[in-house]
Amino acid sequence: MTSREDLRRDGAGLRNRLFGAEAGTHFVPNYAELRAELAFGVVWNRPGLALPDRMIAALAALCSVQRLNHLRRHIVAALDLGLVPRSIVEVFIQCGNLSWVAGKRRRDGDGRGGLRRARD
Repeated sequence: MTSREDLRRDGAGLRNRLFGAEAGTHFVPNYAELRAELAFGVVWNRPGLALPDRMIAALAALCSVQRLNHLRRHIVAALDLGLVPRSIVEVFIQCGNLSWVAGKRRRDGDGRGGLRRARD
């Protein structure tokens, strides 16, 4: 079993690889270490999905909630991982299209009914 110290060390290494050493600082005491352990040591290092694929999922999630500051850092990290700019653009187009449709259905009052119909 992996110890919490191992998760912190491995997570900090991955975080630094993706976002640089400055990403390991935070004004809240011990927050950067906790984040390294949980987000990067546990989630980003899970088996079953390659790191570039995880980055695509992160880009789509950040795009859909419009977290632009985080999105900028993740785009740079995605490029460093070898994702090509055109692929990143395609992620945003797909995400934007689906986010628009979901938002329109929610505004028009069709969101839940559409889910019910899809299940039946």
